[in-house]
Amino acid sequence: MLYSLIITDSKKNGLKHDTDILLWSGHLSSKSRNVFSLNEIVEENAQYCKKEYSSLILKLGELIVENKNVINHLKIENDFSFWWTTLIIEKSNIIKSPEINNAIKIIAFKKWLKKRKYKKIILYSHNLKLIKALSKLCFDINIEFEINQKENEKTKVLSNIKFYKKFPNLIQSIAWLFWEIFSIWPLKGVGIKKWKKSKSKITFFSYLTNLDSQSLKFGEFKSNHWPTIPEYLKKKKLKSNWLHMYNNSGNLNNVFKFKKLINKFNKSKGGIETHATIYSFINFFVVCKVLFNLIKLSFLKNKLSENVSSQCGIIWPFIESDFNESLTGITASRNLLLFYLFRNAFINLSNQKKGFYLQENQGWENSLIYSWKKSKHKNHLIAIPHTPPKFWDLRGIYNKRTYLHADYFLLPLPDFIGFNSNYSKKLFLKRGVPVKKLTSVEALRYLYLKNDDKSCGFKNSNSSKLRILVLGDVLKKSTLNQLRFLKKSSINIKNPPKIFFKPHPASLLTLKEYNFKNLNFTYKPINEIINCFNLVITSSTTSSSFDAYFLGAKVVIIPDEHGINLSPLRDYNDVVFLRSPLQLANIINGLNNKNSTNKKRKNILNIDLNTPKWKKILDIK
Repeated sequence: MLYSLIITDSKKNGLKHDTDILLWSGHLSSKSRNVFSLNEIVEENAQYCKKEYSSLILKLGELIVENKNVINHLKIENDFSFWWTTLIIEKSNIIKSPEINNAIKIIAFKKWLKKRKYKKIILYSHNLKLIKALSKLCFDINIEFEINQKENEKTKVLSNIKFYKKFPNLIQSIAWLFWEIFSIWPLKGVGIKKWKKSKSKITFFSYLTNLDSQSLKFGEFKSNHWPTIPEYLKKKKLKSNWLHMYNNSGNLNNVFKFKKLINKFNKSKGGIETHATIYSFINFFVVCKVLFNLIKLSFLKNKLSENVSSQCGIIWPFIESDFNESLTGITASRNLLLFYLFRNAFINLSNQKKGFYLQENQGWENSLIYSWKKSKHKNHLIAIPHTPPKFWDLRGIYNKRTYLHADYFLLPLPDFIGFNSNYSKKLFLKRGVPVKKLTSVEALRYLYLKNDDKSCGFKNSNSSKLRILVLGDVLKKSTLNQLRFLKKSSINIKNPPKIFFKPHPASLLTLKEYNFKNLNFTYKPINEIINCFNLVITSSTTSSSFDAYFLGAKVVIIPDEHGINLSPLRDYNDVVFLRSPLQLANIINGLNNKNSTNKKRKNILNIDLNTPKWKKILDIK
């Protein structure tokens, strides 16, 4: 075994060898001479790994195939390339494309491996993508490679593939398209008449989710994504246009409810607001264009795939499915559909002076930007990120050259990006965004944090018992991981605290799935209850950790064993990122109930209830 390295993607293997061991997933609970954590290696080389991955992805667009680069091969308009809508470019390593995190890991591993003198690598895993990637890496650098794979585990993984996934991507994509058209057809024409006649010069694009429940009873539009903004405009009697994305979740899981609500909004307050849905602009010609381009993209995928896979090298196994899905899968159909719907929506709108949209750097946002500018609206489209940017959120990362020569690369860009803190501004600048593209705004999503209650609203709040708040994640697996971690720590806690759990509003977990005794549920806003707690526990992916941190709480974060540190608090020194359940138990044992009221951490967000920066942008005096 001399000069050998064992890699395992599960700590459950319980490997005990004299040779070195690398944990592909998980963290070390204590220092060890011959056991290494790849997650920690990634963090030690974070800037390098992020730059390497982002640079490689951007180079793919410039890859020449048959005398033309990939960007130009994928043009669906003379000056718009479908390349900018793909999952490859979107890089959504948090939700849509988690395998990107494995691509990041193998980049870090390759760099780490150069300093070692291993002659052989032994892999304990049934992850076929990881096997392919490591096999290629070992072949390239002439290291012997051995796989230890349990057959029953492999069989189980393959048997869990959903039935519809067995069909070719193109078949899945076309089937989805027709089902989607059938589902949204009742929205055809909703609000269009008013939209075409609108005299407003300001347009907002948003999701019709996270609405104020009290305002809904009166048929009045009030969004927690845009707090105070609609009200300001109404008070000043300024007309506004609102284009909504339909999402069949929450209380609006029925297309007919959605239609009814849009019509109510258009009648509210004397009709000062104009509301429509993106699906209002569906028609037969849109469907035909989507089908035509979908078939065209399937041919292009076959032409490009060999060259793209060769250029990607060892990361290809982790992004191959994204490449296929983006050009022939359901994602391709959805992005093509949205592209032509945006074109119809903005062509049918009088020239606008200003436009705003929530920036999440999803692929279809480039279709929105392109369609807005192609429709000859004023060059004042502002992207508004509603949560702080995360270091490891790879979406929206290009480079300065791409920004400066956006026309050459056919990259649609907003005219400005709103930053809501100095940290956000620094991160945008590091990502290559020119300073002239940045504009300061108040953090609308966090305005409610200004109204925090100094006391604790729970009954028996003077109890000497410690109280801990656990904030749920939108991802089911992350929430379950939190609860399992907490349960493991409980055996080492001397005086069990009272544990409160606040589920994520979009969580899909049922009460049975929580499987945690003595768990108290609370649904109150964080700002109303934060001073009730001695400690706040969150996952590494949820943005709610930032809310608790801003309000002054002591925050500890449970890592995702299989991923990298995706927390918005990654760079804050007074936040604890846990390594083991024992560490959490020690922190809880060290707490006392004599703490004074939490003190807000000022100057980490632009928060002003009067929103002077927004009023200036909107020309509200």
